[in-house]
Amino acid sequence: MQSAVQSTQITLTWRSSSTDYVSTYTVSYTRVSGCTAAPPGSVTSTTTTTTITGLQENIGYRFRLTATNSAGTSTPEAVYEYTMPSACKNEC
Repeated sequence: MQSAVQSTQITLTWRSSSTDYVSTYTVSYTRVSGCTAAPPGSVTSTTTTTTITGLQENIGYRFRLTATNSAGTSTPEAVYEYTMPSACKNEC
């Protein structure tokens, strides 16, 4: 998985490793750092790229990718972790 990171958004791009027709991909994400809890989120895409917006600066996130086809949903691919950059350091 490759990424293009800005302070409050990330664009993730991946290669399809499946030979079966994939109808949708889902990227689920959770915060792994920060001062306050936040609910997990997810975005769905029909292509091998997606942009997630509304993320917080200087906070770490964990992303997991699944693919869905007529046979069902795959187990999550490897876990990817990124810390969003910040123009200035946030303090708790």
